[in-house]
Amino acid sequence: MDIAFSIFVIKYFMRKSVKTFLKSAAKDYVARSVNPPVVRASTILFKTMQELRKHQKDIAKGKDVAYWDYGRQGSQTTIQLQKILKELEQAHYVFLTQTGFSSVALAIMSVCRPGDEIVISDCVYRPTQKLTSQLL
Repeated sequence: MDIAFSIFVIKYFMRKSVKTFLKSAAKDYVARSVNPPVVRASTILFKTMQELRKHQKDIAKGKDVAYWDYGRQGSQTTIQLQKILKELEQAHYVFLTQTGFSSVALAIMSVCRPGDEIVISDCVYRPTQKLTSQLL
């Protein structure tokens, strides 16, 4: 078997498995929908304060949770999407941000440390300007 044919076979089966994965990854068998429902919320309800505190401890310990304790941290929708992207990209971890500023802050703070210098324009988003001037 020549190399070109081998590469074709590998790409074909990889593409096939990705398509199969995408067709089945997000199905919600509980709600019987093809895609999981889109959950948007700023306030997440808990039955008791004890349940909330236990949940927050689980998050702090890095446990895999099905929902967060505050809507901006994510929802069942974003957690499901993170799992799909992690599998697709064969990544160690996928982190989705819930706001534009949090994505900017994540990008900057993942490569810069206090004391570093970066060049930004004067017309940059005000919170980004504040972040870079106060933390870097």
